Amino acid sequence: MEGIDRQSLKVAVWSGTIHLQDLTLKPSALDRFQLPLKVQYGYLKSLDVKVPWKSLSSSPLEVNLNGLYLIATPTENEEVSSFVVLT
Repeated sequence: MEGIDRQSLKVAVWSGTIHLQDLTLKPSALDRFQLPLKVQYGYLKSLDVKVPWKSLSSSPLEVNLNGLYLIATPTENEEVSSFVVLT
């Protein structure tokens, strides 16, 4: 992710709430998944994370993505045998 700075990062450590907004995905965002795709453009309106510090072993970590916009194209020299549309 790009665009993480003091203005877009609000961390309330003691409450366990992290809020990031107006983020840009890096072109390498999908590389770790070894997909034959390259991110041409990616934008995330907001990312919210809730960390239950008092009950980490028994309560889930919550991650909410809002407004994800992604344009990805096939990488060069790769044959794509199937096409999947995620909505």
